[in-house]
Amino acid sequence: MRRAGVDVELSNHGFADYGLKRMDELRNTPNIPKNPFVLGTPGTQHIMKVMENIRRGRIAQDQECSTTTPTITAAAGTHTAACC
Repeated sequence: MRRAGVDVELSNHGFADYGLKRMDELRNTPNIPKNPFVLGTPGTQHIMKVMENIRRGRIAQDQECSTTTPTITAAAGTHTAACC
């Protein structure tokens, strides 16, 4: 993305990244001066860095869970509690 100079952020999760709001903005303002999906290369790189950090955090969390899953003993038997 960096080498290609990508400057647009589109997601298939429009409810999670203000995509639905931006679509409404485009629909309701036909002569809008700036397309809200065009963030510019720095803005798009920022979004991708945020996504990378989220992914890395989730991977670390999953790895931690797989090594520290507690076992809980209840009256009805033993249960392994998942933390993720």
